[in-house]
Amino acid sequence: MQPTDINKQPRRLTWQLDQEEESRTQFNQAVRGWVCNPHVRDLGEDLHVAIYDNGCSTGLNFLVQLKSTTDWRSHLKKGGTLSYPLFVKDLTHWADTVPPVVLVLWDTTENRGFWQDIPTILGELEARGTTWQKRHSATVRIPMEHCFDGPGKAALRERIAVLSLPTISAGKELVIKPTFSFPDTLEGQASRLALIRAYEEGTTVTIGKEYISKFEMSPWWERIFGASIPDSVTIEPGNWNEVVRLNLTAIGSGQVEIVPLELQIEQAGTQLMVMSNQTSESLFRVRVTLDKRQETVDVSISYRLPSQRVLDSLQATRLLLVMARGGSLSLAPANGEVRSDCDLGLSKLPSPELLQKWLQLLTMLAEVQPRISRFGQFVLTDRFTDTDFRNAEKVYAMCTHASWGGTMHFSLLASAPPAISAFEPDEDGKSTVSIEFDPFGDVVLFGVRIPMGRVRVEFPDSTKAAEGARKAAAENSCKVHIDDGPVTLRFLEWAAPLTGPALSTEERKRSNRERLGVLLGDEDKTG
Repeated sequence: MQPTDINKQPRRLTWQLDQEEESRTQFNQAVRGWVCNPHVRDLGEDLHVAIYDNGCSTGLNFLVQLKSTTDWRSHLKKGGTLSYPLFVKDLTHWADTVPPVVLVLWDTTENRGFWQDIPTILGELEARGTTWQKRHSATVRIPMEHCFDGPGKAALRERIAVLSLPTISAGKELVIKPTFSFPDTLEGQASRLALIRAYEEGTTVTIGKEYISKFEMSPWWERIFGASIPDSVTIEPGNWNEVVRLNLTAIGSGQVEIVPLELQIEQAGTQLMVMSNQTSESLFRVRVTLDKRQETVDVSISYRLPSQRVLDSLQATRLLLVMARGGSLSLAPANGEVRSDCDLGLSKLPSPELLQKWLQLLTMLAEVQPRISRFGQFVLTDRFTDTDFRNAEKVYAMCTHASWGGTMHFSLLASAPPAISAFEPDEDGKSTVSIEFDPFGDVVLFGVRIPMGRVRVEFPDSTKAAEGARKAAAENSCKVHIDDGPVTLRFLEWAAPLTGPALSTEERKRSNRERLGVLLGDEDKTG
């Protein structure tokens, strides 16, 4: 079925005009109490309707595109909907029309009609795809329940009110005043207590229609939607955006450590308030419950160590160490006195020895982090090994003093068996042996690979080195092994204000190989 274009169709017959007039008359009777006036037909809308409520204007208006038929069942489809074809150009014209346009299919034989608003029709067409806009006409759907009996007219008024709400509500405040009445029954008193508890504790409660004696809303709202009592009223707490700033303070012998906290209000009523920082990244999880009825303040504190942020972990470790050594813990407003009326003791604290080790490690990491940041950020875990600690000491020494002393295993490949005298100490007992490596290699510390660059290795005590040289000479070997030999590493590219090598270890090795190839000539590059 194709729609008819009133601008192109031949002159209509008398029976067609009579049918249209009959449908208009019947529609006017169906919406009796509302004011219907003819609209400019050349623009495609047939009627202008103003909605009234018991003789009072609601301020709601809509336009009607009236389609007449003598058999509504011929438009009935599966699923309980009616279909009707409309020109796409008319649909696009009605898309932005104010007041909204309502399509009405009216059966003059049975004196009944069905409606659907154009914004809903357009939404359904868009949900099916956008190809309808490229066609000449589109088939639209009208629900059978959208008729013109009491519920159908109420639904039409509500739909027009919803479509008009953005314009009508602009700059207006909506006030809701429910009044409840609870009978002296088990169910009634249970609902009354649930309502009291919701106000006191800031929780959600739903009250059924049987306990709603009155329900008032702002006059402008009741004008467009009408006054009515809903099936139920649900009261929910508001969204709290306030931040409560507290200080977690540990006080020990000659030491005070403070960790600032920001708690969000989770629940607040007239008698109970709950706030916590459960969604924050703080190492300390704090939950505070204030109950006026019981005159109690309940505080629960837990912690996790470490954090991904070194400075946060360092701050938390200092506080925990004070506690592990017998200090007291307090929680108070950031701008108030450090005092507490409740027990805030943390249970299952690590040993002071372990916390002291953490403190030393984190102090070194905090010191070196700015200088090595271009190589990455530390990824801390809940445990560290002796190797982690030694590597941290090495990087700390490299960044602060550009040198490190310790013991290392060495395997050196010389061009010829070494001369033992080269490793012997001088007259003052000092070694004159040093070896320069470029590059020396990397040190990996909590996920960050840090190139050490050019390093000079010095042997302050050459005993171990001499032992390795003697053994190599005895075996006529070019390979010298030095086991647990004391060494001093001089980091030649980390002395302040230097911040490490410009190239990574692999890039430096590749550069060295290329440079060596140029020096030796093409025939020796594989040597």
